[in-house]
Amino acid sequence: MIRRTEGYGPVAVLAALVALIALAPSAARAQREIPEHRYELGANAGYSWTFAREVVYAGFGGSVDVKDAAHYGGTLDAYVQHGKAVRLMYQRQDSKLTFQPRGLPKTDVADVAVEYFQLGGLAGTPKGNILPYGMFTLGATRLSYSNIDADDNWRFSMILGFGAKAYMSQKLGIQVEGQIPYTWIDADGSVACGSFGCISTVGGTGVGQANVGGGLFLNF
Repeated sequence: MIRRTEGYGPVAVLAALVALIALAPSAARAQREIPEHRYELGANAGYSWTFAREVVYAGFGGSVDVKDAAHYGGTLDAYVQHGKAVRLMYQRQDSKLTFQPRGLPKTDVADVAVEYFQLGGLAGTPKGNILPYGMFTLGATRLSYSNIDADDNWRFSMILGFGAKAYMSQKLGIQVEGQIPYTWIDADGSVACGSFGCISTVGGTGVGQANVGGGLFLNF
């Protein structure tokens, strides 16, 4: 179950981003077709929700989670055909790793950065100066901790997403995107270790998130 977040909810965030896409045709009346170009360099930001996971920590059963928080990153899309591109992506979320023993309050365990290093592709059918698309990438997730004595953890991951790009001019565009990242974690592997014990997985195969975001991109 995705936990309730403070501040802007998912509906408000998504509505604001979709409004930008909706305004794109009127903001670029003369731009009715996607401009000819090969590469797009994008800067994006958004919000991530993480699914909790059952673990054993310091001998106690409970659930571990990464607190819902903002993320940011960048993309480089290299088009091989009209509407089809190879995507190189980096994305980072700075948050806290939490643990909630069964029947007890949740506590913060560590400051954690969740980073995605991904390579994949996107494809869509242009509609005027709008490109709706689906995307899929594979790569690695790095979990790094800043306030406990623990090595960085690298895990295999993938991201499935859907979005839309609006081309505002020959050089500038905006995009919105929803993502479902998934990171595989070994059933017997640990997530983090500190002075009071280790967090280790006891079931399942990985950790999932739900992301929504958007930003600007340059054509060249």
